[in-house]
Amino acid sequence: MASPSDLLNRCVDLAKAVSSQVPEVKFNKLLCKLLARSYGLFLQDLKREFSEDFSMDPRYRTTLLELRRIMLCGQILVTQWTQEDWWMSVLTSSDSAVVHQKVALHLRDFFECTKVLLQIKRCIMYHPVSHLWHADVQKTFRIDIDSLISSIEKYKRGMFSRPKFVKLADCL
Repeated sequence: MASPSDLLNRCVDLAKAVSSQVPEVKFNKLLCKLLARSYGLFLQDLKREFSEDFSMDPRYRTTLLELRRIMLCGQILVTQWTQEDWWMSVLTSSDSAVVHQKVALHLRDFFECTKVLLQIKRCIMYHPVSHLWHADVQKTFRIDIDSLISSIEKYKRGMFSRPKFVKLADCL
């Protein structure tokens, strides 16, 4: 399982890959430049803001996985525009507005994902133990279950005269 730091580095590598494809793009060159520039700028900010303190939060890793998925889709899109048969992309997307809409939606998803990552960081800065809440919930739940079992055992010992309740306690 990749660490959040590794995932962030993979996203940076994807941004570099898209950026390196710009000169080879034969169709929608400006859109490709926009994607590459957006990836680069926002990931630069994320790298600068990155801290091991908040990368331990499971929400951070999950969101980075989603960011990487989004960026892979962007890279596939750009790769189509670098192919020798780029004209197939033109023909299959008969309406250039569809391509622009697709890129706009892609960038929206990318920006939303980066915003979530920054919000996670802010949340953890103001609540530094928030990544421990999950462990606290599990520990508290376990204590409650142990308490319930103890209460049931005490109840069973005191209710020998009522077999119906003992059976119910056994089910619990």
